[in-house]
Amino acid sequence: MLGISEEALEDGEVAIYMENSLNLESEVRLFEAAETDDLLEFQKDGVQYRYMLEANLAAELLEGAKGSGPLAKAERVLHYAIYDA
Repeated sequence: MLGISEEALEDGEVAIYMENSLNLESEVRLFEAAETDDLLEFQKDGVQYRYMLEANLAAELLEGAKGSGPLAKAERVLHYAIYDA
């Protein structure tokens, strides 16, 4: 699944990173902790990535947003990442 091991997902070792900055227009990518050394920012293949949130926490936030549209869900997770995490 997306180059992420199921074991890493189950262990909470997967984080969401955004290209360049934390905003709704940024591309999103999942990385295992071993690949990022838990850095808040890092570069890979010439692209700068910024830490957003742990994937398991984002999943919990999305569970609480059932019935919301995709944009509202994205805004909820991004708001949490910026202001509450």
